[in-house]
Amino acid sequence: MHGVRIPVIAATLSILLLGAPTGAIEKCDLVADYMLEHEADPQFGISIYQCADLWRLDLEKFRGRSASGKARWSVLDSVQLPDVAPDEVVVSETCGIGDSPDKGIVAIGRQTDEPEFSRIRAAWRADKERARWISVDAATVHCWNEAAGFS
Repeated sequence: MHGVRIPVIAATLSILLLGAPTGAIEKCDLVADYMLEHEADPQFGISIYQCADLWRLDLEKFRGRSASGKARWSVLDSVQLPDVAPDEVVVSETCGIGDSPDKGIVAIGRQTDEPEFSRIRAAWRADKERARWISVDAATVHCWNEAAGFS
């Protein structure tokens, strides 16, 4: 299952997304954002937005700090996720392929109280070398459920 690639020009509007078929612009809520590397030397980050029923992933590049010390990021690539059902969740930071954790993987899976989400139906990985999101085989992705005690 593939997401819809959003042109980077539109994606740079960090909290806005063209969502409705009429072209109306909706305000989006930032659900999660995190750095892919150690905080002392950030290079890439991921932001996840929810805009009503639409979800968007942004892959971002750290561009330095302003004179006041505020981090500056630019959007490299954005993907609109397929519909997320009421019994599903968007999982980030706790996924991996096989036994190898990879903070760059974001997936859609069924909500569960088990330690691992067992029904991953779609997943993407931040490809830092190509500066874009790539779809990965959901059957190879494992995501651990922090709410069930994973640490």
